[in-house]
Amino acid sequence: MKHLSWPVLLCGIIAIGLTTVAPAVSQTRYVTVGTTSMGSPLYAAGNVLAQHLNKFLPNVKASARVTAGTLQNIELLGRKSIEVALGDSVNPVDAFQGVRAFTGKKDPLIRGVMCIWPAVVYIVVPNSVNSMADLKGKKFAMGARGSVGSRYAEVALAGADMTFNDINPEYVSWSEGKEFLQDGHVGAALFMAEPNALVTELLSTGKFKILEFSDEAVKKVKAKEPTALGHTVKANLYPTQSSPVKIFKVPNYMISREHVDQGLIYEITKAVFEEQKELVAGHKLWGVINLNNALEGMTIPVHAGAIRYYKEKGIAVGGK
Repeated sequence: MKHLSWPVLLCGIIAIGLTTVAPAVSQTRYVTVGTTSMGSPLYAAGNVLAQHLNKFLPNVKASARVTAGTLQNIELLGRKSIEVALGDSVNPVDAFQGVRAFTGKKDPLIRGVMCIWPAVVYIVVPNSVNSMADLKGKKFAMGARGSVGSRYAEVALAGADMTFNDINPEYVSWSEGKEFLQDGHVGAALFMAEPNALVTELLSTGKFKILEFSDEAVKKVKAKEPTALGHTVKANLYPTQSSPVKIFKVPNYMISREHVDQGLIYEITKAVFEEQKELVAGHKLWGVINLNNALEGMTIPVHAGAIRYYKEKGIAVGGK
């Protein structure tokens, strides 16, 4: 029997070592969370979610991605550039049905993971403005182009029998909308989610207020967007807001796509609900959701990975 030389033995040891290490490297799972523009509560909450997944899921490297909103998130999911996204409910439903912005671009593979907190829609105006009618002919900041802000602005205008023809849309980020309103460049700015730090900053100056919607206006809003609901901002939630304010809200979703690994979506869903205190510590909006309302308002098919978790917890899975 021939003796193996040291060089041969060394090469063999290295080869075995590489074989052992390679699978561990390949097991790293990258998760990108689509959000929306800088300054949005959804962006902040998406960053917290990414950090949460890094902490609680093995071999996961997660990060949040700034996007133009749900329209772009749906496109990125289709291109396999992101795995999950936070955003509105209206665009995923439109994508699944192939209507409005998705006419001729139907996406039957879009999937829901959970309903998160609703989009509470604020129209913030100077104290001198008392109705939507006062905004005729004025500039209206409504979020970046492609974000759901313009859709909600259209819905809000319908509450006063108005359309985009009655105002001048300004497609800017939420933080820019705040600055433009403070500078007098626009006559109103739309914001979403409750509580909202940008709304707090504006109202703390004493120069601005949240525009109230009458019961009749809310009925017109619901006629324009059937998923919309009336909402009351509790008194003193914001500086200088001493009385309750009636506005409206629309559901938000966490979405994915059928191709995304079932096991990964199962783990993400589990990490949200079973380590929720950690999420809430990072952003209080994560405290709004629970298993009982996780699918309340979900009108698109639910991802198989999420279904697995919900069934384990005895939660009935609806959707189309």
